[in-house]
Amino acid sequence: MKHKPLEVIIADMGATYSRVALLDEYQAIRHVKTYASNQFDSPAMVINAYLTEQALMMPNLVLIAVAAPISQDQLNLTNIHWDFSQQAIANELNTKVVFLNDFEALSMALDHISDSDLLPLTTNSNPLSIALMPQAKIVIGTGTGFGTAMAITLNGETQSFPSEGGHSLYAPQDLFEIAIMQQLMDQLGRPIITEDILGCKKGITRLTKIMADLEGVTLDFEPTAEALVLAACENQSPFAIQVLNRYCMMLGNVASNLVLNTGATGGIYIGGGFAPRFGEFLQQSDFYSAFLNKAKVESLLENIPIYLITHPYATLVGLQHILPRYL
Repeated sequence: MKHKPLEVIIADMGATYSRVALLDEYQAIRHVKTYASNQFDSPAMVINAYLTEQALMMPNLVLIAVAAPISQDQLNLTNIHWDFSQQAIANELNTKVVFLNDFEALSMALDHISDSDLLPLTTNSNPLSIALMPQAKIVIGTGTGFGTAMAITLNGETQSFPSEGGHSLYAPQDLFEIAIMQQLMDQLGRPIITEDILGCKKGITRLTKIMADLEGVTLDFEPTAEALVLAACENQSPFAIQVLNRYCMMLGNVASNLVLNTGATGGIYIGGGFAPRFGEFLQQSDFYSAFLNKAKVESLLENIPIYLITHPYATLVGLQHILPRYL
């Protein structure tokens, strides 16, 4: 296959959706397309489908963000059936392919999206003047799983440090959550990680069913992420509102734990595919009270700005700005 210079394919490949775009000769994002990831057996198949649909030649470089740590050649995405060698994908596409962690890419977009793409979740928009890590920011988010990363700007240069916070143990914040954790531990037979309860693929179903059992409620909606948001935000189901509010509280709890564990006082940014679907609900929920609910450090946490990322392709924007390191 012939190669066309000065053009790059960028892709954000999650367990549910894969978003692919072209970076043209001016490094502008063009022709964004979204595919159902489970309809393909590998990232190479997604890229080839995009090139065929757009009638494009293979570029000299493909940047792909995936929900996995990039520590070895073999990547196994835990929330989809993809298990592949990075080198094998490059060989199949016959071009240079670079894989990056999806939340590394998302964190690199923070300085390049406008205020209109950020929904404030607190009235404070000014970080502490003296931060433990200057200009350190945390990005978290729920898609099929739960992702985390930290971006630090020093001397005008931003570096990202992706992490696996979704696999850290979840710490319950009240007696009701202790009851939820007990049921979940009985089901899974092990300690509970954040993704077990906050991830969209299985966590929200678990949370909904366990809360229904604890409250003696018969569900009048399917225990899925999509059905929960519809029931709470559109149909105003009292129990769905209770479940989604508890989800928001858990998200706030995780967010403040990350701030306290890292010293990242430059802000919390919430992305991923789930939370932007109910931004107004999140604003009005008990998210912020749960975020502040840490003994003796409320005054510190009150100074942390918190935003919901509403830009539909923020991870692609991050890849756009990562590109120069590979040119």
